[in-house]
Amino acid sequence: MTAAVPAWMYTRPQGRILHESQSIAGVDGSLRKRMRNLAPRIESKTGTMKGVRALCGYVDADTQGGVAFAIMFNGIKGSSAPYKRIQDGFCGILAAHGKR
Repeated sequence: MTAAVPAWMYTRPQGRILHESQSIAGVDGSLRKRMRNLAPRIESKTGTMKGVRALCGYVDADTQGGVAFAIMFNGIKGSSAPYKRIQDGFCGILAAHGKR
């Protein structure tokens, strides 16, 4: 259900606002140091708070056939680094199987 929101927004005129507000993997914002090998194919917003790690956005948002995704972990105890690696790996899988 959560990925349905960015998928729907992508089709709306207001979707450009969301698109422009997202960080680009390996380029800027909170994704500047993440997924450098996938730049600029991943655009996403991160979300963090105690025990929570979220990533929601698009793979290949600038091409027709882009994929919306959302990955959230709740109840994290300790370091969030392993969860960020899972998120990054998931994005890599989507990018490898997506259209260019």
